[in-house]
Amino acid sequence: MKYDRIAIMQPTFLPWAGYFNLMQSVSGFIFLDDVQLEKQSWQTRNRFIVNKDVHWVSIPVRHANLSQKINQTVIINETSWKSKLAKSFGQNYCKHPYYSSAKLVIDFLLANDESILSKFNINVIAFIAKNIGINTPTHLASEYNIKTPRTSKLVDLCKCFSSNEYLSPVGSAGYLAADDFIGHSEAKLIFQNYEPDIYVQKNSKEFIASLSIIDVIANLGWDKTAEYIKGK
Repeated sequence: MKYDRIAIMQPTFLPWAGYFNLMQSVSGFIFLDDVQLEKQSWQTRNRFIVNKDVHWVSIPVRHANLSQKINQTVIINETSWKSKLAKSFGQNYCKHPYYSSAKLVIDFLLANDESILSKFNINVIAFIAKNIGINTPTHLASEYNIKTPRTSKLVDLCKCFSSNEYLSPVGSAGYLAADDFIGHSEAKLIFQNYEPDIYVQKNSKEFIASLSIIDVIANLGWDKTAEYIKGK
């Protein structure tokens, strides 16, 4: 499989709009599903508006050992985390203009019985991507059994897909420079240039940037969310 431009990202929990901008800006998207689980990271949580302020919503997972990967991490579904999330969402977003659109995501999440964290997140991301018209082919990094660490793994994945360009979030610039991605990769390093607009954000004291895509959908609906993720 060959893709001229790829992006490689961990499958995070209900990610922000910039994640979907990255997905639609490449010809192939790789879920980095075989990285180490990190406590209190985007892998297991994201931000919503609750009682007119920012609130973290998390997935409870089993921490079996310090080296476990997210594709080995089991969600603790015995708890009532899903029902609590649904209740909080209903209470805080029910009067939003596109509540019913965002509720489709929550309903999908509730019905998603996948117990592995990476697969659970990928299922939800794929559902959202489909509804905003993103058809970029996706792959799992774990399927390629690359054992090299950090930036070397990204370089090797670019080689796997014969990619000419690697599109990265600008937040990764520091470690990519430290690991000399440019010096080791034949793929050209390009940084994502995504500047999301301010939108009318119901129930917030002032605009809060970079919330979960759920907030964007609830305020804008599917069609305008698709436009929003394109950025300025």
